[in-house]
Amino acid sequence: MQAYRKSLILTVALAAALSLVTPRPCAAQPQPPLPTDLGMLPGFSGSMAIAINANGQVVGWNSNDTTNQAFIWQNGVMTALPKPPGSDSCWAYDINASGRIAGACRIAKTQRTQASLWQVVRGAWTVTSPRIPAGWAYSMAYSINDNGEVLGMLNSSINNSGTPGGFYWEPSTTLTVLKDAQGQSIIPLQVSVGKPLPINANGQILGFLVNTGELVIWKAGAVTDLGVGYPQMASMNNNGEVVGVSNYVSFLYLPAAKYGKSQGLNTLSDGNFYLAINDSWVVAYLDPSGQLFIIDLSNPNPIPILITSFTPDQYILDVNEHEVKLIEPIKTATGIDVQQISFAELNGYYQKADDGEATAWAVTVTPAPLTISGATAARKGGAVTVTVALKNNGTSTADNVLVYAAVLVPVDSSGNQTGDQAPSSSTPVSLKSIDPGATRTLSLKFMGSSVPAGTYKIAVMGTCSLGAFEPDMPIVVP
Repeated sequence: MQAYRKSLILTVALAAALSLVTPRPCAAQPQPPLPTDLGMLPGFSGSMAIAINANGQVVGWNSNDTTNQAFIWQNGVMTALPKPPGSDSCWAYDINASGRIAGACRIAKTQRTQASLWQVVRGAWTVTSPRIPAGWAYSMAYSINDNGEVLGMLNSSINNSGTPGGFYWEPSTTLTVLKDAQGQSIIPLQVSVGKPLPINANGQILGFLVNTGELVIWKAGAVTDLGVGYPQMASMNNNGEVVGVSNYVSFLYLPAAKYGKSQGLNTLSDGNFYLAINDSWVVAYLDPSGQLFIIDLSNPNPIPILITSFTPDQYILDVNEHEVKLIEPIKTATGIDVQQISFAELNGYYQKADDGEATAWAVTVTPAPLTISGATAARKGGAVTVTVALKNNGTSTADNVLVYAAVLVPVDSSGNQTGDQAPSSSTPVSLKSIDPGATRTLSLKFMGSSVPAGTYKIAVMGTCSLGAFEPDMPIVVP
């Protein structure tokens, strides 16, 4: 596997006033700190940082042509995390405030990937893995919250090419497969859409139903359907309140009426794209021109604050008390195309100034891994088949490529959606790996009666070892 030839950099952006209730426009803006090169372990030629906690500890992995090594960086020193006996590669995906790390390791003899948890015991790093229930052969841990609760993905196939699922694991208990009352699998949202933290401090998990794409909240076996499907983005705070975008329309879900909004699903039809909400009801949104604002919706007369400290192509995806994540939207002639988000996984922490104001955020950047390089459609009998070429534009091999959903979205000549999207019956599907610069062909079938002739966008949603991807491309269906 070709190494990811990129030095590990912490890019630092300024996000003043994120914790403000009342804006102070006359306050002096501090200068952003310089980026920090995290270095690399001996014997490796590539490196990737994935997560950083409130204590400034960074996790990720180094790579070369044959193996991957999980690491933790703290106090200026990078340390290799131990591998389980018989493992040839390990990846670290997330770290919580107490320094527990979630990730995965691959057993060399069987090539089986198993979820892993690293923690310090009696002064030394240890690694453990949960017992996986019968019927599942693959597991990967993607997220851990400050309570030590772990989320991840399962698959019925050892090479991640079979039926997908999600899991919840508190290390002192047995791993739980996430399902609804009808037995339909639930995948935590982090695995699918960027990296907003999918589990809050109250154990609520934001995810989607594999078969239908419906956005749901899971807690202790109880499932709440939010009434929206296939979200382009979504964010949940510790109160179980959710904002996001689905079918190019913003929504707000509330478990109880609050601040003049109704209980349940609220459609936000002001034309803005609502991206994130924290416990204090500070909400981040993009306006139709692509400018990023934050606003305190708990204030009866809120004043939007324009965020000007980010570069023009970076915007907040998630805001909470300890993290900020950004996105890079693709600008089109008609403005921001939310469906064409190029996700950058950005985890960060803020340093408080003397007045308690959030002044600085450190973030790590991972560019979107896969794009669509070509797409064609053909109709035969009662079915429409769309052939999509997924291309790896990066410098590192995309392993464990899983396309979990695909939709055809009817659009007009300006690219605006004109009707309901049609889901493909061919997903989920695994493409295994895609080398740098290479393309892999994906054949997707759609019910012909739901796809009349016309102009569409074909959008595919998936994950791989390099991160989440959600590219789309215009296409004419005959």
